[in-house]
Amino acid sequence: MALAKSEDLKFYPYKLIGSLLTPAEKGFFRALQTAAGKRYVVFPKVRLLDLCRDLDGWTETAAFNHVSQKHVDFVLCEPETFRPVLAAELDDRSHLRARTRARDRDKDAVLRTMGL
Repeated sequence: MALAKSEDLKFYPYKLIGSLLTPAEKGFFRALQTAAGKRYVVFPKVRLLDLCRDLDGWTETAAFNHVSQKHVDFVLCEPETFRPVLAAELDDRSHLRARTRARDRDKDAVLRTMGL
């Protein structure tokens, strides 16, 4: 597959965000880092898909699509192996909405299925 030339691509006005995390997420991230110490490494905004193994988008399309656009706020991993040991969501005001709570229950079910 040939790569498109830059002049062939439509221009989109991409702009860099000021911070990957909201102020509340930054505070929680720092608290998690302090609590984790050197026992765990904290990663923000991890896609559920990146936590799954043996999930092929071609043969398991429904399962792949179900997790490909979802993320968890934080994942704690073992520092040597980077094996995930804990996933955490920061429940801010948006989590008061029924739709967000339903999405959180769905994420919880996916995480339980994979043993996290």
